Amino acid sequence: MATVQSIIDPILRDLGLDSGSSLVTEARARLFDYMNEVVDTLNVTGKFNVLKKAGTITLVSGTDTYSLASDARITRILGYNFFINADQRSIKKKDDVAFDVLLMTGENGLPDSWRPFGESSGVHQVQFYPKPTTAQAGKIVSYNYQKTLAGMSDAADITPMEAILISLGTKKKYYEYDNDYGRADRIDRHYTAVMRSLLSENKGAMSMKPRFK
Repeated sequence: MATVQSIIDPILRDLGLDSGSSLVTEARARLFDYMNEVVDTLNVTGKFNVLKKAGTITLVSGTDTYSLASDARITRILGYNFFINADQRSIKKKDDVAFDVLLMTGENGLPDSWRPFGESSGVHQVQFYPKPTTAQAGKIVSYNYQKTLAGMSDAADITPMEAILISLGTKKKYYEYDNDYGRADRIDRHYTAVMRSLLSENKGAMSMKPRFK
């Protein structure tokens, strides 16, 4: 995995700047900003196997709303399924209309349905149905997701993504800022080709075959 410094230093050299240049501090700050813009873009468009993680939720009696992991998003849950392995139960996603119909029945017990339910302190939440009781309290709900890439602020920060993708995206934004659209366009073509290649290699990264129904 690449560090921020290992990505930024070659870019500075490409720009004709060395460590003794008075312009390095300003350029480095700009590169950090552009690099984080690339990260934000990848969080929306990129589906990569290297970002897969496993998460868990512990059921609580009388509680039907739960927070996901802090680096998880609703849209990046693999297969849009949750599982209670101990009961071989798959919790399926329902739209709001179908979920509201379920809520009107007011049943309690082992969840078999879920829907997105806002966020708390920036962390995405889900709502389960039926609502767990003391009999289900402590049961573990499992799910798999693609984590959100964190922003970078220090030269020692590490990214799990391929360095060339971050580097090309960062350089493209730098040249656009400097109105050097000729170079920006050439780099953009290279960036797009690399992105397409990586997405092709990671085809199916958001897929998941249920272990049980």
